[in-house]
Amino acid sequence: MGISASRNTFDQSMLVQELAQSTAKLLNRSFDLDKVMVDDGFVGPGYAQASKEGEIAAQTFAELEGILLDSVYTGKAAAALINYMINDRFENGPVLFIHTGGNADVYY
Repeated sequence: MGISASRNTFDQSMLVQELAQSTAKLLNRSFDLDKVMVDDGFVGPGYAQASKEGEIAAQTFAELEGILLDSVYTGKAAAALINYMINDRFENGPVLFIHTGGNADVYY
């Protein structure tokens, strides 16, 4: 499951599928395109713009876990994670949240 910070689901899915297929080809592996899932429901006001949900999620991660997130990109993904957890949208099993970087806003 990927959370888009800017593009609509279709456009982001196409980009991910192209990257996944080219990577699989380099590794002589196959890739099931049906495995690509993208949620664009957390984009907020748009690309490079923080969302209120992302700001709250970044602050929550900092206060409760000591994990610094930027409120524009990774914060949006964290907002989705929190929303998915609250609404029981994950199937049984562990959940892996990958923090890929960004500039951390500092919350005290």
